[in-house]
Amino acid sequence: MVHWRYFISRRPDLSREQFFTYWRKRHPRAVTEPIAQIKRYVQSHGLLDPPGDSPYEGIAELWTETLDDLRALLASPQMATLIKDELNFIDREHVEYLTTNDIVVLDGPRKPGMVKGVWPNKRKAGMSVAEYRRYWAEVHAPMALKLPGLRRYERSETLDELYQLAEPRWDGVAQLWFDDVEAARRFLQSEEFIDGTWADGEKFVSSVSTFWAQEHLLIWPR
Repeated sequence: MVHWRYFISRRPDLSREQFFTYWRKRHPRAVTEPIAQIKRYVQSHGLLDPPGDSPYEGIAELWTETLDDLRALLASPQMATLIKDELNFIDREHVEYLTTNDIVVLDGPRKPGMVKGVWPNKRKAGMSVAEYRRYWAEVHAPMALKLPGLRRYERSETLDELYQLAEPRWDGVAQLWFDDVEAARRFLQSEEFIDGTWADGEKFVSSVSTFWAQEHLLIWPR
């Protein structure tokens, strides 16, 4: 499936609590009928602890079967209605999109209360997309499996079709799940992370952003 991420932040006049409450409880009601193209829908609500450096406070994540389905969804009247409702809680001047293909490296749980780290990243200058993906898959990802407390790991590659339009800001996204905040803190302080995967990232990544969140699985068929 195609994974579409929509990075968002709250309207300046809203508190974080107001932003997250509206997004989770009221925004999905802006449309009354199910949207056929959406197969999964997740709200990733940003955390302040562990700290990150992302300029965003949330990620709306949805999955469609194909890229054509995503295009149809984004052009649909239902999406137009949802975008209109976004004016009630989102700062529309500061948003970002990314479309990827997900690859599960460690197939673990994604349960309520778990903590997810999200790392959009860009390959090093002079490295091809193929070289970047190969290093991530064959060298870096196996190292990550040794990280303490890791319960689930996915690496997401930016869709090939996007490179036909322009050079994307990000070439991929790493997503790591932990049981709770304390487990995430231990991971961040571990030698396996500091001297292992974080240090290794410098060999194939030129820039990276860190975002910590808790997921709300609003549409997640079994």
